[in-house]
Amino acid sequence: MKQLGVFAWDKGRGEFTQEVYHEGDPALLDAARRAAARYEHGKVVEGTITTCDSWNCEVDRIAFLHEFYGSLAEEMEGDAVAQVCQSFDVPFLDVRIISNSILLNQDPWDLGTGPVCQEYVLSLLRAYWQDVR
Repeated sequence: MKQLGVFAWDKGRGEFTQEVYHEGDPALLDAARRAAARYEHGKVVEGTITTCDSWNCEVDRIAFLHEFYGSLAEEMEGDAVAQVCQSFDVPFLDVRIISNSILLNQDPWDLGTGPVCQEYVLSLLRAYWQDVR
């Protein structure tokens, strides 16, 4: 696999690099775990989300991301959000919902996943705000 020429700021190393790992904020992660215990619309899993500036639609690339980085899902927005949060010292946690896997198993897009993800995130934020008050 060849890395693309997109660079991101690695605050820990103090330099731009092609590969950055953004840790989730521990307090947000704890709140996410507590919210997951009450989630009733599916299964909440914890793990690595890979993110890049391109749409990954090749089965071999998705398999590589899973095998090499241990990714459970991949998307295109998380790194940019993490970069902004990092720049302004704002807690960060990437939460994704899988609405479909059309490439791998031809699942139809389930439009109901958006509202239940919003419900979960709201529950997560309520748990987080209880801790920071």
